[in-house]
This record gives sequence, C-alpha cells and structure tokens, in this order.
Amino acid sequence: MGHLSRLREHGGSLSRAAGRAVGIGSVYAAHEDSLECLLASRHHHLLKTFLDQHHRGPSDRYPRKLSVGTIIWTAPTLGAATQGLAGRAEVRHGVPVNTFRAFVGRYELVIFFALSYLIAWSTLPFGTFLAIAPLVSAIVVVLIAEGLPGLARLGRRVIRWRVNWIWYAAAIGLPLLVHLVAICLNMAAGAPAPSLTQFQPWYAVLLLFGLRMVIPLDGPLGEEPGWRGFAQPRLQSKWSPLASTTLLGVLITGWHLPLVLMPRFDLGPPDLASTVAVTFWYAWLFNRTGGSVLLTLIAHVTEGCINIQSLWPAGADADREVWTYLVAWTLLAVALLIFDRKNWRTAPASAIDPLPGRVQQGRAP
Repeated sequence: MGHLSRLREHGGSLSRAAGRAVGIGSVYAAHEDSLECLLASRHHHLLKTFLDQHHRGPSDRYPRKLSVGTIIWTAPTLGAATQGLAGRAEVRHGVPVNTFRAFVGRYELVIFFALSYLIAWSTLPFGTFLAIAPLVSAIVVVLIAEGLPGLARLGRRVIRWRVNWIWYAAAIGLPLLVHLVAICLNMAAGAPAPSLTQFQPWYAVLLLFGLRMVIPLDGPLGEEPGWRGFAQPRLQSKWSPLASTTLLGVLITGWHLPLVLMPRFDLGPPDLASTVAVTFWYAWLFNRTGGSVLLTLIAHVTEGCINIQSLWPAGADADREVWTYLVAWTLLAVALLIFDRKNWRTAPASAIDPLPGRVQQGRAP
C-alpha cells in the first residue's frame, strides 16, 4: 500500500501504476496530488478510479476532486490484476511485455543504431558493405519491443502513398534539379558537356528505377525504412526536427565512413558531406508528407539513378563534379532551412512515434 500512496506524477502512466496495485477492490489512501491524474483517467481501458461513495452525492456524475480521498482500484479482468501483482510487467501499445522487451523498448534507438553499424560493418573484412542493415535492425528492434502490431505500423509508413501529387513531383523533380545544377556549375567552371551514355537505351533508366525500389540489398530500400521509418519519428518525439535531423545526419554519415576505404565505392570527403546535406532534404520531405517513407524512398532512388562519376571521364572534370554536387545539395538544404523554418521547429504528429513513457506531441498535419 505504501508505494501507491507515493504516486505523485500527474502524467504518470496508469499502466505502470497498475503494476503497483496489490489487490482488487481494496481501498487505499492516495496523496492529494495524485487525484487529478486519477480523475482524468476515469475512462482508461485498464483501470477505473472512484472516490469512496461517502464523498459523492446521488446526482454526481463523476467523483469530486478532494484534497485527500480514498481510491478504489478495480481491474477489468483477473489477468490484469495478476500482472499488477507481479509488479514486473509493462504495457506498451496495449500489449503486456516482459522485462527483455521493456529493456529493448527503453533503449530502442541506441540498439537500432548499434545493430545498424554492427551488421553493415560485419562484412568489411570480406570487401563488402551490407546496406540492408538499417532495415534489418529496425525490423528486429520493432518485433522485440512492440511485436507484430509495431511491425504493421512500420509497414504502413513504408507504403503510405495517400499524399498530394505535388510531393511525388517534388520527390522526383528536386533530385533531378540538384543534378542539373551540379552539372551546370561544373560546365561553368570549364567542363565540357557530360556524357549521356548511361541513359541509353532510355528504358534502362526506368528499369533501374523499378529495381532499386524493390531490392532491399540496394541502398534506398535497405536504408529508408530504418533511417526515416524508424529512427526519425522516434528522435522527433524527443527533439525538434532540426535537432533530430542534425543528429541523424551525423550518425548516417558515420555509418558510411568505411566506404571511403573501399576502392570499389571511391567515396571521399565531399561525398560524406553530401550525405549530411541530403539528410536534411529527406527529413523535410518525410515530415512534409506526414511521415511517408515511400516518398523518401522514391527521392532516394531518383537521386541514385544518375551516376555522377560516369558523366565525365576520370580527371579534373569528374573530380570537380563531386564538389559541385555537394554545393547543389547544400544550397537546397539551406533553402529548406531558411524558407520553411516552421517545419524545423515542430514535426507533424503523424511523423512522430513516441518513445516509452513519452506523450506524443506535434502539430496537426
């Protein structure tokens, strides 16, 4: 009885409070600053709270708020009561979870990033890099922490297609515009017209686009459900979109670091800096579409369908294109930060997945 009387947090989870109850129908003394929370929760799906009948009038629809009163806790089923007696269960998304699940749920972001690094880097000694790591890590963490309902929520984000057509145009058009600006900057610096052989025959580009949309071993589908579908909504439950994107950009860039040491990828510092800049674009698109991973996947595939290293032969022109590509993405990121400042302060509620113990916040979409 002692620790129920010490419940003082107005916004504390009643699921956790249920775990502290030690019986059904028993009468306990509650501290006065707990009553507001308890009264506000009279329709809770696990518990209902009542003040002792001696303090209610016959016409009262709900109990009056008293400075000190008695609370009768009732559980709807014996199963809920036995979980309360156990004192170890936690309820998340309406599903009781064991201690291991609770641990994974509490540290799901840390575990997700650790797994993403570990899986992707585990094959470096064999000269390869597992770009599917973020997708696998997200599925593993969600299955353990939230079960099949959580996996279904993640899946709905990935296939969320009901957005305004303008965002489909932006997801395809803006990456192409960035490529065009980078090419024009390079030509202005003295490069000749780029080679277009990679776009022949023309239907090869469409085939490449379709394959990259569905092959999980490739970058876009292997990364977007993890970075945008899992990590960004949870980071935004703690911090602003600007802070969340900055942190995510640093972590994603760090994840790509081994590619610098692998000749087959031929990445350098400008490529890593471009990764940070493009993260702001994907984050902005994700929030603007109400948390649609499908749109960021389309944007990622579009951006990668043009191989900038094939536009010019190896040499000064090709090297300069990497830098003009960074400039173009940086210009877009800065423009989004300046001209849509509101979007970087508060994410829409549909682009937030609250962490355990946090109330979901965010603006209406």
